[in-house]
Amino acid sequence: MKKLAIILLVLSIGVLDAISQQAYDIDISGNEGLSRAEEMYRRADYQRLVKKVLQEDELFVLFYIDVALVIDPTLESQVVEPISTDNPWSSLERFLPGKTNIYFCPSGSQLGKAIEYMDCPLDTTILMSDRFGMYRLSSPKELFNNRGDDFKSKKHKAVVFGGLSYDEETEEEPPSLAFRGGRGSLAHYKNLRWTLDEALYIDSLFKKHHIETALLTGPKGTEANFHQIPHQQVDILHVASHGFYEPFSDNQEAQTLPDWMLSHSWLLLSGAEHRHSQKEHNGRLTAYEISKTDLTGVNLVVLSACETGLGDVKDNDVFGLIKGFKKAGAGTLLVSLSAVSDTVTSLLITRFYDNLFRGDNPRRALENAQRYIRLRSHGQFNDPKYWATFVLVDDL
Repeated sequence: MKKLAIILLVLSIGVLDAISQQAYDIDISGNEGLSRAEEMYRRADYQRLVKKVLQEDELFVLFYIDVALVIDPTLESQVVEPISTDNPWSSLERFLPGKTNIYFCPSGSQLGKAIEYMDCPLDTTILMSDRFGMYRLSSPKELFNNRGDDFKSKKHKAVVFGGLSYDEETEEEPPSLAFRGGRGSLAHYKNLRWTLDEALYIDSLFKKHHIETALLTGPKGTEANFHQIPHQQVDILHVASHGFYEPFSDNQEAQTLPDWMLSHSWLLLSGAEHRHSQKEHNGRLTAYEISKTDLTGVNLVVLSACETGLGDVKDNDVFGLIKGFKKAGAGTLLVSLSAVSDTVTSLLITRFYDNLFRGDNPRRALENAQRYIRLRSHGQFNDPKYWATFVLVDDL
């Protein structure tokens, strides 16, 4: 028996930040189920609220398993549409003509797929992201959080992790973020050579644009230093390292099921291979631990690592690093949906930052960086495994 969880949002625009979710068990095995789903949405004021923020050339799509709620401001009411699991956009082709931007919340089978890069049903020779502005949202309420800042013109403060020493015993010393431009010595690093080059390049780029930056490489890239970020008014966080999603790992500290699921995704920081020591910060930074950190004001988080967009799926939601950072108060995230190449990722991410400082917004900066990778070396890296794994979340 398939079920559809209907999301009802608080009706008052003034309390949108307090949006709650209610699940209704609705049988959608036949047309009657779809009709009941449409009626539930019609009784809610969700459509009215969404239409207030959408332009006529925009579309909002909320996926759930094998159906999608479609809100088109040019239509009288929203539609619940069955979708293909191969390419959900092929099932929504009739809504696409005349649209410029598409805002969507993936769920179920779409959560681990870069559906923004699937073939466009209006022209299968191009991708959806080539034809439309594709905006992936972590939650429907993000549609109302229009940040719309000009990255280049804003004053920033950044923390950059890269070239980390996973196998080095880090010293227990008072944590400190040194915003002085000094790099310090790098004892050694393991495996991910290009994360060091990436971090050094980004640091130099930030310095060139007068961005106060703490560069944390080698033994300095510790979990203790990560937890100092809330006290430093940082608005850009870059982490180039290993990322993992292991659904069967355990966490004795988690008190609830959501917290336990959040512990299945993590980033490796310096000293991680000594995580069985008795230190408070063991170098394995889980989404659960991130969720307990105050990252309010961190507007851009770039996780240049493997599997940073994955997590446990429950109730139409994914519990992973995205959820951890969003619960902590972070804004836009750049994450990956699978394993990534160390070398090519470094090329893509550094190009992403180059594009930001050329005046691109984050979405356009990523698209242009991906295009650069696809064309580089006569198409050597045109395979989607090199570029299509990275997606932006909540870039509004």
